[in-house]
Amino acid sequence: MPGGVRLAAHLEFVQQLPLPAAAQQQIRALRLVDDLADDISTAHEETVRLNQAALTQPSTPEGRKSLRTCLTAHLVTRRPLPSTRQNGKTALARQYIAGVTGASLKQVALAYRDRGLGALVAADPGPCPLDVTATGRIAGRPWRSRIDYTETSELLRHLITAVFIVCAYLAGARTQGSARDGLGLLS
Repeated sequence: MPGGVRLAAHLEFVQQLPLPAAAQQQIRALRLVDDLADDISTAHEETVRLNQAALTQPSTPEGRKSLRTCLTAHLVTRRPLPSTRQNGKTALARQYIAGVTGASLKQVALAYRDRGLGALVAADPGPCPLDVTATGRIAGRPWRSRIDYTETSELLRHLITAVFIVCAYLAGARTQGSARDGLGLLS
């Protein structure tokens, strides 16, 4: 923004204006892109990195040891194990755990089977926090304390939608169309 002025500084003022719903949507989209895009992009990149690591790293003694340390820490302190949803059911976040620990997917699968982790995960699903610092702010406060591995796809979809809305707005697309043709361009 010109002069370093960010839209976030004007949020309360803009929300009090009697703007049509379409204008409010455009402002919210622009704010999302302006304030949160860096966090969402960084979280998505970290998720992709973890997935690539999980799919390509071989089984090694170091990976097995790191996996054992991670799982033991969770079990001893009774912290929920990292989980995700698969086919409508809660499941161990195998790719996340493999990516974080450096273990192979086979080593994670064996630990899952040998330690009987399925029931623990189903009874008490845990988060999959990314090693990403959220710097975006909403109304002067951090928008998140952390970003979770399981939500980066949804956040990225929201960001892409917001970018589309901003581009359509800046390109001149209007929901109501022109008075001459009586047709809406986006409706």
